[in-house]
Amino acid sequence: MNPRRLRIETLIAIYESQRAEHGGTRGPTPGLRCREALLAVVRVPEVRVACPKVTAAFYAIEIVRGRPFIDGNKRVAFVALLTALELNGMRLNIGWKYDCVERIGELAKSPPDERKFVSWVYDQVEHLS
Repeated sequence: MNPRRLRIETLIAIYESQRAEHGGTRGPTPGLRCREALLAVVRVPEVRVACPKVTAAFYAIEIVRGRPFIDGNKRVAFVALLTALELNGMRLNIGWKYDCVERIGELAKSPPDERKFVSWVYDQVEHLS
């Protein structure tokens, strides 16, 4: 199954909604650090994987790693992960929220354990009925 992908406009909208809810920078291009880094976030899952679960995990990984926004990258990574899963008819199992936030925080550490994160996401996903 080829996963449905997130678009750059979707990621910017996720950033904007998180900025409105939690605060953040303002300006002519509020919060966008580097458009090329954001394009790279969208491209990486397209090149690397065809599994929707793994694709969703890589969106989070690449947002945290590439830091395309001035602030809020971990929040955007969290929501992008959930959005990519939902777009493909999936969600994380109940009881995941705090564990997921902690695991995304671990991605910001150097070096991140990407394989561990992908494996965790893969194990925590269930299909929507």
